[in-house]
Amino acid sequence: MVASGTDSDVGTVTDSQRKIIETVPKPREILLVKAGPGSGKTLTMARRIVHLVEQHNIKPEEILVLSMTNRAVGMLKSTLCSISHEESANQINISTFHSFCSRLLEEYGPPYDDAYTKIRLLDDMSWRSFSTIFSAKSISLGGATINGNLTAAKLDKLLSSIKVGELTITEAAQKSNVSEEYLKELIHYLDRNGMKRYSDFITDAIKLMNTSLKGDSSKWIHELANYKIIIVDEFQDMHNSLLKIVKRVVSYPCYDGTTKHLTIAGDPNQCIYEFLGSNPDLFNDIHKEFPDFSLNEQHIHETFRLTPEVLKVSAEVILKPNGLLTEIHKEIKSVKPDGGKPVLYARDTPLEEYDFIASEISRLILQSGGLFSFSDFTILLRSNKEVNDVADHLNEYYGIKCNKLGQSTNWVTSKVHLFLDILNLISEKYGSEFCLMCILMIMDDKPMAKGRISKLFNALQTIDNSEPKYLMNYILQDLKDPKEKNKGSDSNGIFSSIYKLPDHSLTTSYLTKFLEGISKERELLSHNQNPQLIMESLLRIVSSGNLLEHLNTPTSYSLSPSKSSKIDMIENHRSNLDINISSFYNSLISSHKTYLAGNTEKDFISHFLRTYSEDVPVFRSDMVNVSTVHTAKGLEFPVVFIPGSNNHYIADWSSLFQDDNIKIDPVKARLFYVACTRTKHFLYVGSRDRLKSLSSSMNEFFTESLPDLTSPDSHHKSILSNLSLELDRKLPSTQKISLGTSLYSKFYQNSKVVPNTTQVAFARELHINRQLVCSGAMLLHSGRKLFHHVTKL
Repeated sequence: MVASGTDSDVGTVTDSQRKIIETVPKPREILLVKAGPGSGKTLTMARRIVHLVEQHNIKPEEILVLSMTNRAVGMLKSTLCSISHEESANQINISTFHSFCSRLLEEYGPPYDDAYTKIRLLDDMSWRSFSTIFSAKSISLGGATINGNLTAAKLDKLLSSIKVGELTITEAAQKSNVSEEYLKELIHYLDRNGMKRYSDFITDAIKLMNTSLKGDSSKWIHELANYKIIIVDEFQDMHNSLLKIVKRVVSYPCYDGTTKHLTIAGDPNQCIYEFLGSNPDLFNDIHKEFPDFSLNEQHIHETFRLTPEVLKVSAEVILKPNGLLTEIHKEIKSVKPDGGKPVLYARDTPLEEYDFIASEISRLILQSGGLFSFSDFTILLRSNKEVNDVADHLNEYYGIKCNKLGQSTNWVTSKVHLFLDILNLISEKYGSEFCLMCILMIMDDKPMAKGRISKLFNALQTIDNSEPKYLMNYILQDLKDPKEKNKGSDSNGIFSSIYKLPDHSLTTSYLTKFLEGISKERELLSHNQNPQLIMESLLRIVSSGNLLEHLNTPTSYSLSPSKSSKIDMIENHRSNLDINISSFYNSLISSHKTYLAGNTEKDFISHFLRTYSEDVPVFRSDMVNVSTVHTAKGLEFPVVFIPGSNNHYIADWSSLFQDDNIKIDPVKARLFYVACTRTKHFLYVGSRDRLKSLSSSMNEFFTESLPDLTSPDSHHKSILSNLSLELDRKLPSTQKISLGTSLYSKFYQNSKVVPNTTQVAFARELHINRQLVCSGAMLLHSGRKLFHHVTKL
């Protein structure tokens, strides 16, 4: 089971943690908490919150906690609930930055601007569809025809520049060579329908806060004026726009005239998002951002995750030679027993490295008597391409199923994105007319469909659209009674005049059934909304018309595909479709948990539509985790592999193991530091150079010997016994361990030996994948020669 929560027992705290917990929250002061990996920072922050409420008379609703990810938010919430009253814990606002900003706009925007009540997140897929509608040489907006013709990427960049104040509308129009009126009307259309990108949530929230302060205190946003304590976790990941949110919230006046207290926590050397604008120097320069605040810096001196050997590598091999060893890293000590030196291995080819990793995973599971499960192992890489290549290879050649962390929301960029458009229609959100047009583009498979959609959009701009569901109602009315299209409402006849019968009878039939299905499922879901019921409704809706065919069909075939390649393409697409639908359902489940934990939306679907892209990893005990280092940040695992042998695309970490006088990129050093410090027990690092060819000092930190689970530690306890305690799992019986060790020996020492029925059954009991046991031996032992020939084909 993958550990990703509190790093120390919730019942105890160390002296350094206690000092932080009990620090008096002075107004106009920053408590700067520097905490290394596995320091129990989450527990410390949770206990500090409880202490503030119980000892300093701070009300729960006077505390705001902001973090970067849903994962960190969920971890803090669960820890807080475990050490305090759940009712009190749920009164504390613990949010991601984007959730905080979007909720702020929805709840407090209406007094200042009615448009704030209408929010619809535009992800990349939606934005491309939106751009398609606006890609004609001329479009109709606000009743006028204006020149447009911008690509999705250029349009996105242009609007973002206007939003953040980098360009005026006039400057943007001149720069892009489009009509100024076009940009004005386009921004007005987006605002009127609440269609926002993630960056809009930040800029609009700041604008709202500034606007609210233009009047007297009766006009202030009550929630913000009520906060006295602001806590920001994972502060090293802060980029400029998020820092603006922190500064605006902290400077927002309090009703009692006091100034807020700010607590920030993190580890500067875990800043690995510089490509997004994060700054590792922000911790040291924080006084420049809050010049009127006093600074109280404190450190947590322990790590509950890292063994002494891994801690030594992180400090002496990674940080110190690269000028990154700060006081906090000099002070930190491991509270764990010795775990053995990290393994530094070198293999001549990528395939030999995969061979080694697969073999070692199997060995540790078997020789532990099943104490380890597949999800205890994580392979950390630098890019999604590496994640896909390694995971696919392990699955295909070794029968090892892989859980690709960070890709659980890949469904957002697949055809399953269709489900979001359907849910927007069911919830009758503002901007649902846009979702309906996206679905209409699927249903209309005749030539010049895009032109008809643009024509429909242009025609609809002349209609009063004060109601978000007007397009659906107008089309239904038109479809049901086309003879009356010239009577009554100004909208009658628009759809049927563009999609004329009999040429578009099939599209009309599809759309009629679809809209009727939306109305029916909306009524069913009005009584109860949970992931299973929502999934059932979505599947019923797509089962009518041609939406199911759309989901099941690959986007495009290669030029003149053969029959066999076409079949392969369809099978591959449908396999990926199964994965994406499953991932979508997992996203529903994950979002539903946060919704039940205490959110203000009236219904779950609204909450999901606002938060669906905030990824929370899902772990499966039968799968090895494969992840980028960035995605794994904030998580911990019993065993970590960091590939890096002679590989043409996997990151080469060997330069970090050379002489001290070689200058290393600090960005690379911090990334490797984060990767190494994800492990709780065993660390394996791939190198292009064998240990004996490296400097003699490296022998002090690494070994080429594989860990012996039966060997004693410095306290004369077996490593396996310590693992049993730390994993909180029952130690397998001597018989299980003996049988597992025997199976491994027979399995790997003689690839021709076929495991007998008893051994296979035992292997299943030990969580071993049956394909790995029964057919993996030949691949794992004679695989090198086989793969060598395959690569030559």
